Amino acid sequence: MPGGDILARNVLRTLIVVVFGVTVALYVLAPLWGPPIGFSGDADVLRETVIWAGLSGVTSVALGLLRAEDRLSGFILVSVLQSVGPQVAGLGVVAASGGGARSYLLGIAGAQGVTCLLAVLLIRPFRLSATGFTPVLKVARFSLPLVVGSLAAYLYSGSDRIVINAELGARAVARYQVSYNLAGMGLVVLPLLSGAWFSRVMQADAGLRPALLNELRRSLTRVSGIVTLGLAFGVPALLTIWAPPSYSPGGLIVVSLLVALSTLMVGLYAASFQALIASGSTLATAIITLAAGAVNLAGNVILVHNFGIDASAAITLTAYVLIATSIVYLSSRRKLMAAPTPRDLYFVMLVAAVAVSSVFLGTSGVGAAVRWSLGAAAFGWLLATLRSLVTHGGYHVIGKRHRGSHFKPSSVETVSRR
Repeated sequence: MPGGDILARNVLRTLIVVVFGVTVALYVLAPLWGPPIGFSGDADVLRETVIWAGLSGVTSVALGLLRAEDRLSGFILVSVLQSVGPQVAGLGVVAASGGGARSYLLGIAGAQGVTCLLAVLLIRPFRLSATGFTPVLKVARFSLPLVVGSLAAYLYSGSDRIVINAELGARAVARYQVSYNLAGMGLVVLPLLSGAWFSRVMQADAGLRPALLNELRRSLTRVSGIVTLGLAFGVPALLTIWAPPSYSPGGLIVVSLLVALSTLMVGLYAASFQALIASGSTLATAIITLAAGAVNLAGNVILVHNFGIDASAAITLTAYVLIATSIVYLSSRRKLMAAPTPRDLYFVMLVAAVAVSSVFLGTSGVGAAVRWSLGAAAFGWLLATLRSLVTHGGYHVIGKRHRGSHFKPSSVETVSRR
């Protein structure tokens, strides 16, 4: 984009001004807003947390710009300082002064301030002339719904634990969380994989993107299906080692299955979600994620008390199904991508059916052996599929390769150079 570097620095400059104003306001008014939300203790601790949060926000945006400009050395330096430096400084201040929480936060805020200053100096947002405030407003209109969507994501990915704790207590939260941590690995990995591949698709000519996006969705659907099967069969067996016996890991099979099935939904909608973002439809994605968060929160409030953590996992899966159907429908309606093919939908249903059959296996004896074997087989299948996607392209049918018509990162690179 012509002038993109100037616009990016103008956005960062505007952000610095806004964050400074918000931080000062929250700092001064901390005694007023702190107690109503549960922070009725030391106001100084709350103020230092506000300073640290403001500095972290500016640093994170500067990191994004460093990464966009492929300034790898600066990105790594600031990332390491931001993640490690404040903790070391906080513990150092506590050790030197013998203080408590306030000393720790002072050290963290000080180190974060140094990191923020370094990031700003690397970007130098004040060295270029302004291009006007209108482009910055356009960026804000695009970005603010993404902020809302990110906050809404906490509703459909985190409200279940809040409700479980309120209704069933801390032990139920611990049982749910230990299962979610393992069965939900796909929910973390799939979006990262989608983002990495999508950035390569966007380098291609605009006329080729719809076809490449369709291939991207097909590839992600295949990968998510394999991951779902591996998690559905393998996690209950792994929980017998990972979770303490007091958590009754044998009773977490249903929770693990339902969370694993959520991964299948992410694979189905991830490419469509990225396509909507790229087209500027950030408001639509924010509305969909807010609706899913509301469904998750309301469903947990209504069902968890009587039906336990299994109901919570079911409601979470329902939220992901809502997101998948809405995002896929909207992207196809706006002609950003074609609707999923019947073959893709059959694959999703087949994976779901096979995964559901895993509930009939136990977690000991023959059942455990079968789980370990199928989990290991799924892991090997996943590695082979990823290798094939990177080197040869995607699959229309698992196990049958069709050359020349699939998503290939290398093909995107070739097209983008033309």
